[in-house]
Amino acid sequence: MSSGAVCRGGQESPKVTVVRVGAACREDCNIPLSGSGKSRSGLPDSSAIKVAIEWAVLLSSLFFLEDWMKQELLSLYTVDMKLVRNMHNQGDDRVFSVSPQVGKNNRPFVGLIVMLNDRQYCIPLSSPKEKHISMKNGLDFHRILDSKGKLIGVLDFNNMIPVRTDTVQKIQLQANKNDTIATLHYKELLKDQLTFCRQNHDIIVKKANKLYRLVHQKNTSGQLKRRCLNWSILENILDHYNR
Repeated sequence: MSSGAVCRGGQESPKVTVVRVGAACREDCNIPLSGSGKSRSGLPDSSAIKVAIEWAVLLSSLFFLEDWMKQELLSLYTVDMKLVRNMHNQGDDRVFSVSPQVGKNNRPFVGLIVMLNDRQYCIPLSSPKEKHISMKNGLDFHRILDSKGKLIGVLDFNNMIPVRTDTVQKIQLQANKNDTIATLHYKELLKDQLTFCRQNHDIIVKKANKLYRLVHQKNTSGQLKRRCLNWSILENILDHYNR
């Protein structure tokens, strides 16, 4: 709403003056208030601050809604091996690395694609380890269970990486006549994992968006930021990446 907008009753909506703690300057934000918005000292009164917070929450929700509307049905993808290696070697060595060399770990980077800040991000899907059995779901971690409640995988939100459409390939889960028994078993596992993820679509998308926003806020716990990859650097690598 622009300055001087007319609200109900024909009166002009006043502006909120947002004061940064510890800063000498003030910034005007055109957010309508129900009252004058200032106390006798000239600082925002409690009602003004409350409305400003409500508007901030609303705007944050609208940004999430915009990404949510762009979000497609969750599917599983593999990520271009060269991009993953570049991110591991040039950006953050905690990126799940893959190697084409014989005898090295050549498991592809498999994950879900979600929209974050108008970018595509791939949340890696990992095999469960013994330590995951007793772990509880958190902001940067989620357990994947089958229909019987058995742990069959985990989502590592803190290790998600930015991707583009031309750097990912959707995994086809339909059985093929040339599939080996091991491949068929793997596809069945992926189907079970994907079923869980689609049943928990909103939880997964909201969790990824919340984590991304928190990591980019200055007042967020340093411990949480250290657990997550350096997404700013990885986004820069992706922007300059050519296949």
